[in-house]
Amino acid sequence: EGKSISQKFNAELLPLYILDENITKKQSFSQFKQVFVKKGNFYVLGGNTAGSAFYLTRENIPNRLDLFIKPGDEASIKAEKNLVEFLDAFRETKFERHLSTENLAKELDIKTFPTFLVNNRVKFAGVHTAETIKNNFCKLNKLPACEKIMSKGLA
Repeated sequence: EGKSISQKFNAELLPLYILDENITKKQSFSQFKQVFVKKGNFYVLGGNTAGSAFYLTRENIPNRLDLFIKPGDEASIKAEKNLVEFLDAFRETKFERHLSTENLAKELDIKTFPTFLVNNRVKFAGVHTAETIKNNFCKLNKLPACEKIMSKGLA
């Protein structure tokens, strides 16, 4: 049933929030209607607004980590510093760094920087400790380095 619904609404990101047209009858709808996309008789909450983190249609690439940064942005600089320890421990990881101006960032509609993309499918944003990066990565990948304890402080 979920697959059928995702196809009907051309879902690219999950979770997907779908509301019927009764939402338009709410008094405050005019204040937040810009975050919805009308599809037939339904209103779909946009992926960034919904906090959607799973790219449904992208190929799963195990042991891959991408980082999207905005040049000169202090948060992006901190994220890269915190990533060093992770990359030293996870040498077998396929890592790529992307700028906010690149086509891939635009294609994925990434507007918050820094943003990490694990296995080409699951994103999480913000400045994180090496331990948090490891934990998010290891939820989807089982590598020996997942047993290591990383720094819990921010660089």
